[in-house]
Amino acid sequence: MHGSSPQLLQCIVSNAGLATPDGRPLHQYSASPPHITELERVLRVRLAPGIGHVPMAAAFVFWAAEHVRERFPGGQLTWAFIFGGLGLPEDRNLGVQLVTDGLPWWRRRVRISDAGHRMFLYTLMAEGGLPQTLLAQQGLYRRAVLGLLKDIGAEGGAQARPFADRIAARWIAALPQTFQSQDFARLLAEFALALAALRQFCLEIYPSKQLNAGSMPIGPAGKPNYPCGCRRRSWSS
Repeated sequence: MHGSSPQLLQCIVSNAGLATPDGRPLHQYSASPPHITELERVLRVRLAPGIGHVPMAAAFVFWAAEHVRERFPGGQLTWAFIFGGLGLPEDRNLGVQLVTDGLPWWRRRVRISDAGHRMFLYTLMAEGGLPQTLLAQQGLYRRAVLGLLKDIGAEGGAQARPFADRIAARWIAALPQTFQSQDFARLLAEFALALAALRQFCLEIYPSKQLNAGSMPIGPAGKPNYPCGCRRRSWSS
């Protein structure tokens, strides 16, 4: 499979049943392994000189989000890990520019910290969803998420948002050290808040039914609207 970045992007968007991006998180799109391989090839060649344009930037943020979800081993996410996946040297300035230019193509925004700082690397992690290495820790992961959900529920569900990161930080202490970072705490808090909101929604719509993947709200293209890229595996873990 060979193609330009605009052609590859259009294939990804079309696979979601869309003509243009509609603002959904990047983890709600999918691409086949050949598409990802071709994206890597195009990005490796075109970004080597340190230049890019909007379609290239949009391709970069999609590939990078998938790269983090599939391959990030935990610890501190760095630009060296991102560019290393393309066989290129670390280039923070280029990475920041690509994320800044690429996300608007998908109608997405860079996440902002409580202190007002733009979080470029965390945005790529959150757009890709929960990393597979975290989901592999099934027993510890399940215990942390259930405990986090219980604590957030006790604090009023969505009303716990202002201090959800601090609650999550307590629970990730039970995970392997590679997951004990502020980014993972923030991501798990985002996940738990989304689950709490979905649970409340489902209980209002199906008050007499057990909450499970079958009663998840339906998202675009008739697919369950799993939060934070958890997809079926992490929802049912």
